[in-house]
Amino acid sequence: MLPKPDSCVGCPLYGNGRGFVPDEIVDGAEVMVVGQNPGEQEEAQGRPFVGATGKVMEQGFFPLAGLERGKVSIGNAIRCRWKKSNFLPPLGTAAKVAEQALAHCKQAHLRIPESTRLVVAQGDYALTSLTGERGITGWRGWLVPQLRAGSPRHTLTEVYEPTKGARGPEASVLAVMHLASLFHDPALRIPMQADWRKVARFLAGTWPLRVPPIDTDPPKKWPPVCAFDTEYQPDGVCPGQDKLIRVSLATPNRHVYVVEARDVLRYKYRLTSPVQVLMQNAPSDLGFLSDLVDLNKVREEDTMLAHSVLWQGASDSDDEAGSKARGLPHSLDFLASLYGSVNRTKHLSVLNPIVYSGMDALLTLDSWRGIYGELERDPESKWIYEHCVRPLARIIWRARQHGLLVNQDRVTSVVKELKVRTQEATLQAQAAVGWPINLGSSQQVSNWLFNIEGLKAPRTRR
Repeated sequence: MLPKPDSCVGCPLYGNGRGFVPDEIVDGAEVMVVGQNPGEQEEAQGRPFVGATGKVMEQGFFPLAGLERGKVSIGNAIRCRWKKSNFLPPLGTAAKVAEQALAHCKQAHLRIPESTRLVVAQGDYALTSLTGERGITGWRGWLVPQLRAGSPRHTLTEVYEPTKGARGPEASVLAVMHLASLFHDPALRIPMQADWRKVARFLAGTWPLRVPPIDTDPPKKWPPVCAFDTEYQPDGVCPGQDKLIRVSLATPNRHVYVVEARDVLRYKYRLTSPVQVLMQNAPSDLGFLSDLVDLNKVREEDTMLAHSVLWQGASDSDDEAGSKARGLPHSLDFLASLYGSVNRTKHLSVLNPIVYSGMDALLTLDSWRGIYGELERDPESKWIYEHCVRPLARIIWRARQHGLLVNQDRVTSVVKELKVRTQEATLQAQAAVGWPINLGSSQQVSNWLFNIEGLKAPRTRR
């Protein structure tokens, strides 16, 4: 166990002055990986990422990024353990112990070599230390500029695009989930792999692409293939009477249109041949599309529905419609973080609505390209999407327009019956388990079935 240097004095995590784990700096390396804090193995050996997480990183994720240990700088945002544990004091408390420790450690020990083109920040503590931003789940998969002394945090009025040739303290930060999270939620492997692949793409200069110019004039002809997105004001009283604000289109050659409703609604495009229209959550946009083109000549593709077929069952999360779904998120923000060609845009909804709208269409196009490639590699899922799920978009749209005739008395009786059955099932489960298990908690149920009962966990796909 290494002693802490004199520069650690004054840090709230100084403790007994032992257990320092210095960064491993490789001069000439183009990438630096920054974790959160060392574990027990790291403390004992005085080297970062030599435990279980380091093994996963070297063997499972460095190859995706085109990296190799010994040719990449590696370190942590905090260079010691707190109270002999792998945990850190929480961020955002009144005492601000974590923030003080991060600031002290950064000033005393962080050195980013001038050769560094990209810093990979694993987890919330690394992200906060390097950029000043918080919330790794919202930033993962995206580039963020470094926070330098005396400069403001990243402004949320534009799409951050890295400066060509920026290195060292000017290098961009790629936010990723900490790899230790895999030990608690294996489903995170899917977005994690996508994030680490971006390292090689960034170094090759193929990601992120710059935001293309936006055309605010309506297209003269409807494109044969395009992504279609709308911004509208929902009518909470009369479903189907939402007020259209603007329309966005993106074509495969990255031509992006963002047109105000008053301009585009003057058109009724005549289609001489079938067209393919890509949408995120088609039931919400089909009504507006029908005001512009003849739906009989449209084949719509729904990125949200297609992704739900591929990755339903990987984790618990909210989908774009706000309902609880068993699977990876299917929101455009999540899909864009996997497949998008440009950097993060969802933060622009208020301050730069034109770019926000246009990039929603472009990112829908990007997402469909990635998702369709996955469908091609999985013929069973592709068949389910095309024959069972995709047709649902129009059914859901028509149901929202016209409503469904419901036997209220029958519904009430079924609800009562289901409540009784649920109570009975809960009592039986609690009697079998021996403690008050909550059947509504997938975490409790899966922990009982897989960890305690020893049942084999299901596949995470489909």
